[in-house]
Amino acid sequence: MLPFFSSSIAIFFAYTGFQVITSFADDVTGGPRNAAKSVIYSVLISMVFYVLVVISMIFLVPVSQFKIDADPLSYALAYSHAPSWLHVLVDVGGMIATASATLAKVLASGRTLYQISVDMNLPKFLAKYDSSKDVAPVATIVSSIIAFITFFAGNIYVIAAISNFGLMFSFIMSNLALFHFRKRGIRGTYTMPFFPVTVIISTLMLLSLMLGFPREALVINMVIIIIILLISYILKDLKEINHFFKSKVESKTSAPIFFKKATIINSRK
Repeated sequence: MLPFFSSSIAIFFAYTGFQVITSFADDVTGGPRNAAKSVIYSVLISMVFYVLVVISMIFLVPVSQFKIDADPLSYALAYSHAPSWLHVLVDVGGMIATASATLAKVLASGRTLYQISVDMNLPKFLAKYDSSKDVAPVATIVSSIIAFITFFAGNIYVIAAISNFGLMFSFIMSNLALFHFRKRGIRGTYTMPFFPVTVIISTLMLLSLMLGFPREALVINMVIIIIILLISYILKDLKEINHFFKSKVESKTSAPIFFKKATIINSRK
């Protein structure tokens, strides 16, 4: 069963990115409700196209002749002696799709980093927001640099596993948060169908997929989670300390005014 879960990681990576739509929910007509529907429709449409491409490749090349290749579609076209212009068309389409997906993820990562900087009281330069262009410029640049550094991280399978672990972890936390808010009677604009069955099944499936992660990805992600938790607690404590001293200073500065008013009233009497 372990090889099944290991291969599922690579397949899961192909379907990631649709959650980026939720980062732009405020700009979607109809708000979060239509954004949630667009995610579902995007996954279904992409799934149909993926299956059709795989079926086409099987018609072009016998299953026994397939081998591990970085570009299986180009391999299938070369095996079937397809014209050169078709190779170019497929390569250009792949580059455009990859560029658009990368750009969407970078913009979404920038928005996420911006929101984290606002919520966790990170350095103020990360919280800069250009309302005219609807983008957080500094946070987007920082997320782009981080994405560029990952190009040189080594094995692409391990990189994909690290990315998938973060996504799966965030999805699991979102499911648990949904239980928490529903328990408190808070409901959003979009209601999850067949709740809580769908949420429980999706959580169990995500946990089962984690069984196939390589050891390097698990170790790196656990270290990242521990570091993030430590930083968040430190920032939270610093924020509380800063608020405490700020309120103390305000109380000291407001005290003389009170006593001055009291003195004036007593003198009038």
